[in-house]
Amino acid sequence: AAFLPAAAGEPPPSPDPPWLPPAAEPVFEAIGPGQGLTSSWIWDVLVDRYGFVWLAGDSGVHRYDGLRIETFDRDPDRRDTLVSRANTALAETADAIWILSFAGVLQRLDAATGTIEHYRLGAPDGRQPSRGRRIVADRRGRLWIGTDIGLFRFDSTSRRYSTIPLRGDSLVTALSLSGDGSAK
Repeated sequence: AAFLPAAAGEPPPSPDPPWLPPAAEPVFEAIGPGQGLTSSWIWDVLVDRYGFVWLAGDSGVHRYDGLRIETFDRDPDRRDTLVSRANTALAETADAIWILSFAGVLQRLDAATGTIEHYRLGAPDGRQPSRGRRIVADRRGRLWIGTDIGLFRFDSTSRRYSTIPLRGDSLVTALSLSGDGSAK
């Protein structure tokens, strides 16, 4: 169908086909201390497969269920908690939420038990990240982790990682998956 210019005084034809209903307006809701949010800064947001909203912030990791916030924080007297209060990035695999600390430590929050395991990454020359930047999970459950010393690939099943050689500067500030959900 061709759209012809409207005659003088007539409204222009609608650009939307008449069989499509009008799009719904998005609804936004502010969350904060009233719902239990303790972080002042949020560095990453993840919506998991169940619809929970996860927030990585400067005072722990927070899970919002639409009514209230549950906070996962650091407890220095327990090994199964976060290694740091400051966390920069989140990713999801089939059985866990993965959390990257500000200091570059990878942490696995078990979906079934709520316990947290820690994985320290390191380059072949012995250097360890001092700043975690980004993390994404591909469709095979591998994690791609960007840090201040380079890119790491972590197999969530075997719990082993490898470094990915980069040309030039090794600082990774952004990561993205291809359209089919794989990393290339």
